[in-house]
Amino acid sequence: MQDRECPHCGKMTFDDAVFCTQCGKNLSPQSPADSKPVETAQKPGGAPSEAGTSRLELNDPDFSFDGQSPADQQSHTRACPTCGGAYSRETVICVACGTNMDTGKAVGTSVNLAQPSAADEEEEPAGWGIKVIMLIAEFMPGLMMPLILLGSISMTIVGAFVFWVCVVIFTLGAVLSAFPIGAIAVICYAQAICWMMMGQFWIIHDVLAEFDSTRWAIFLTLLFTPLGLGFYALRFL
Repeated sequence: MQDRECPHCGKMTFDDAVFCTQCGKNLSPQSPADSKPVETAQKPGGAPSEAGTSRLELNDPDFSFDGQSPADQQSHTRACPTCGGAYSRETVICVACGTNMDTGKAVGTSVNLAQPSAADEEEEPAGWGIKVIMLIAEFMPGLMMPLILLGSISMTIVGAFVFWVCVVIFTLGAVLSAFPIGAIAVICYAQAICWMMMGQFWIIHDVLAEFDSTRWAIFLTLLFTPLGLGFYALRFL
């Protein structure tokens, strides 16, 4: 058995320890760490024993620590006041129960692995104004970009002018000539919508290729609502 390094304080502690013997931090779950050999104690007869890597057996009369007699060994060890485990004098934290052997109190080493509850994560709901701004920023980012907004307004004005020309030609009886002019007006207005929805000066084809179902619904609504109102107004001319 070999010592390992505490990931919290960097000190060496027992390989099978639950708590660090120096800082008292919980070592579970164990993380991979480089190991290094430790000195071994000798029992009478030459049999090596892994001293320093597990609790010492104070009641073993044949055990010697670094060649010391049991009486000398007793003076170099200490017992945990809670579980009775024996350790070397420099050990502070019991690796079995987590008790600070200097104070006799259990150290705060509990680890809460439970996921935070919904009540802990619940935040104060945002106001309707914040929600509107967030929706605009997500689906109409061009409205928050002055250059994009100016370009979209300019293209909308061009589309409106072309549409007015279409209406004039239509009222003069040149129906077939009015339709292609009206198509140009629709394209200009659709381009303005695409710029606002994308936040960049992309052509219609490239913008529509990036749309999902939600953005398609918004685009068609913004496109056909004013066009429908415009054609409805033609009935009164």
